[in-house]
Amino acid sequence: MTIGRRQFLTGTLTLAGATALGGSLLGCRDSGGNTSAPTTSPMATNPEVTPKGEPTGLRARAAAPARFRSSDTHLEAGYLWASAQALSLVRRGDAVGDWYEAALPNREAFCMRDTAHQTSGAAVLGLADVSKNMLTKFVQGISAERDWCSYWEIDRHDRPAPVDYTSDQDFWYNLPANFDLIDCCWRQYLWTGDKDYLEHPDFVEFYERTVSDYVRRWDRTGNGIMDSTADLSRRGIASYDEALSNLQTASDQIVIQASGYRAYGAMLALRGEHDRADMMQQEASRLLNLYNQEWWNDAGNHSYGALLRDGSKTDIEYYYGLYFGAYNNSDHRQKAMATLLAHPAPSVEYLSHFPDICYRYGLAEQGHQQLLRLTAPELPRRDYPEASFCAVGAYVAGLMGISADARSNSVSTRPQLSQATEWAEIDELSLLGRRIKVSHRGNGDTELTLIAGEPLQWRAMFAAEAPVLKLNGQAMTTKQCFAEGEIKLSYLDVPLTPGQSARVQLG
Repeated sequence: MTIGRRQFLTGTLTLAGATALGGSLLGCRDSGGNTSAPTTSPMATNPEVTPKGEPTGLRARAAAPARFRSSDTHLEAGYLWASAQALSLVRRGDAVGDWYEAALPNREAFCMRDTAHQTSGAAVLGLADVSKNMLTKFVQGISAERDWCSYWEIDRHDRPAPVDYTSDQDFWYNLPANFDLIDCCWRQYLWTGDKDYLEHPDFVEFYERTVSDYVRRWDRTGNGIMDSTADLSRRGIASYDEALSNLQTASDQIVIQASGYRAYGAMLALRGEHDRADMMQQEASRLLNLYNQEWWNDAGNHSYGALLRDGSKTDIEYYYGLYFGAYNNSDHRQKAMATLLAHPAPSVEYLSHFPDICYRYGLAEQGHQQLLRLTAPELPRRDYPEASFCAVGAYVAGLMGISADARSNSVSTRPQLSQATEWAEIDELSLLGRRIKVSHRGNGDTELTLIAGEPLQWRAMFAAEAPVLKLNGQAMTTKQCFAEGEIKLSYLDVPLTPGQSARVQLG
């Protein structure tokens, strides 16, 4: 079936029809369920910030795109296409500043949902500065006149795209977008270390208005969940599913709202506002408990997608819950994953999420298959920007298992090569103001080189229960933790100085 841009949903259309960069693998859980990360000195309490209104995008510097090589020629060809295609969509020097396409092809614009999803791949390609300019435009667009919405889509002329905006009383807006953007900004901080995402007044104003005024304005039932506009107009759709009729709210609204609360709670903790941070995490937990307990369909092995005005739940959601790590019931998560793998993605927008989902839960073979599908020459609508940008992101965060954590100036690796892939490497990868090279030989042998930058802490992880790992040939006692999907990992923390390489192996 053919699905147009306005019908890109959340996986809820028909069954016939995220590890993102920035910490999802690094923050593994110990046996007590606590998250852990390499230790470093605390963040400065009063970092310098750019004055409100000044273009903050200048703070993030451009970098060279990372290079990928592998024994798997199909993987190598896929990355070459994806990186070249994504870079061909970058535009510099327009009225809006530097930007890349993140909307329908040839629209000369970027929208909130697509931008939030494409920034991870953009970071791999050295475009963190461009992403920051785009995100800055969105956060600066929030307005009381638009009921604390921003502009859904912005074009190269630095204006709300006319196709989606007529006036402040008549414009297109999907309500998950604000919270999706908060989650995106948190991931950008973890990858880049840019404290403007935590401290700059424009970003803080957007976060604060979103978790307070925005929710109050659009929560028409008093349960803390945002609802579609009363007249069912385009000005306030409580879902990324743009085809549902009589919609009250949707499961993706709940999941993304919770993810935004979690992200802002983490930011508040870094700013020393621990009581408010706890409140954000508690609200996220409340929403996720509701999602797991009241939105699961036992008969269909999936979550419901939508709550209608008559109080009934309908449609199928098996995908955003997995992408955002919303399932706290392992049985539900496994069944949702089985449902996802049993039904091909009906469009490239769906498919662009599938590799990340598979790798997030340790399904390397399935992740490999989905990545090859996403980069295949015969893929319909392969020119859609999300395809190339998100493929690049999945190569690094998924296949190579690389994540960064600015809180500890650290990087983690966890190889997820398929059985057909003997080796893979990513070179000149920019993160945390540094450049690194990572090489995997199978799933039990990793070498990391700190090419340039300040000293770095490396957590070398493997999906195995191993009492010792070899560090440059010497046996070292390991520590263990758990990744999502209840996968037990063994790891070593290795400090690196500029120019230094280290190799960690199983056995």
